[in-house]
Amino acid sequence: MQDYIYSVIAFLAMVIHLITNFNLLVGRVDASAHGLREYRGYLVGIFVFYLADAAWGVFSGLGWTKAVYVDTVLFFVASSIDA
Repeated sequence: MQDYIYSVIAFLAMVIHLITNFNLLVGRVDASAHGLREYRGYLVGIFVFYLADAAWGVFSGLGWTKAVYVDTVLFFVASSIDA
């Protein structure tokens, strides 16, 4: 049960991330700003990080150890990518 609560917090973080950065992610902001494309890539990377974090709790709660391993690898790749 604790693993699922962990995932709920990660899903909540994803919702907050999407709400606060919706205009930047969708492209409703002037694209002529310096570094905006790189910042959008950074925001997508953070979203992938949250997604991998949430999936870890779900997979762990279900007892899928191979999926947890693959998700852990994705988690560390997402956390180590330099924007």
